[in-house]
Amino acid sequence: MVTLRDKLTDDIFNVKPKIVINATGLWIDFANRSIGDDTCFIGGPKGSHLILNQPQLRRALGENESFFENKDGRIVLIFPLLDKVIVGTSDIPTDVPQQARCTEKEVDYFLEVIEIVFRDIVVDRSHIIYRFSGVRPQPASDTDTTEQISRDHSLRIFESGQGLSKSTMCLSKSSAGQTKKR
Repeated sequence: MVTLRDKLTDDIFNVKPKIVINATGLWIDFANRSIGDDTCFIGGPKGSHLILNQPQLRRALGENESFFENKDGRIVLIFPLLDKVIVGTSDIPTDVPQQARCTEKEVDYFLEVIEIVFRDIVVDRSHIIYRFSGVRPQPASDTDTTEQISRDHSLRIFESGQGLSKSTMCLSKSSAGQTKKR
């Protein structure tokens, strides 16, 4: 049984759906738990970015993007955004997407990366005008690194009794062979 409320009239309706469509992306597992099904489909990495106001670095980039693999295997991008520069992404696994924040450790990581690529240009915290984080919905996985995880989309359909209490369709960025067991 599902209780719905009409936001315009405040009327309440109880319905028994034949199928639940869960298209909540990154929050698929949270939504499934709210209806009594404990799943672990999504486990995407947090990606933080910095926006820098460093004219010398902006001029050095021109209209080009610097895209490379850092020594730890993570892909880092440094690219122009109007008269500013964006640096990202940190690609760190997280289980709590709503707590994604760009940490001081990530800032240090980005500043070290810029120093490796642009040795003659000084970039420090004073050049940061904005920082932000997001979480990429990817399948929960036991892989050693986030870059090994599929970025494909999938549709999973479970009939009632096949691991979920209700017939459920889950739309997500995942692939069948890469789910993580809880």
